[in-house]
Amino acid sequence: MTREICAACGRISRVGFGVPAHIWAAAVPPRWRNETLCLACFTEYADDAMIAWDQGIAFYPVSLWTHKELLNGKVAKK
Repeated sequence: MTREICAACGRISRVGFGVPAHIWAAAVPPRWRNETLCLACFTEYADDAMIAWDQGIAFYPVSLWTHKELLNGKVAKK
């Protein structure tokens, strides 16, 4: 398991998130719909499409330390 990498920009996604499927489908271009996007790329696509992306969004930040501890089994997943 590695940290999530944005398929659009290639940066590490330090703050994971989830949105309802209908928001994702309306906001994200078809090319990226089955990929991981960082919050910055997702919100840019959503804003460009005039989608209210802040409805039903959930965040799960993951520091590098926590990520490594999860890999080592030292931190319980939420």
